[in-house]
Amino acid sequence: MLKSEKMVNKSVIKRIIVENQAVAAEVKLIKRPVEFEPTGNYVFVGLRQAGKSYLLYQRFQQLIA
Repeated sequence: MLKSEKMVNKSVIKRIIVENQAVAAEVKLIKRPVEFEPTGNYVFVGLRQAGKSYLLYQRFQQLIA
C-alpha cells in the first residue's frame, strides 16, 4: 500500500468519526457499569439486539465528554 493510500484512508476515517460524533451524542442510553482499559482493544460479539452498539455509543459519549 502506498503512503498516499494510507493518508486517504485516515482522512476518510477521521471524516466519518467527526460526522458521527453528533449522532452518538444524541443517542438516549441507560448507563451501564462497564469499565474500559485506556489502551484496550475490544471486539464485541453477541446475539442480535443484545446491546453491542449501545455499549459503543456509551463509550463514545464517555470519550466525547
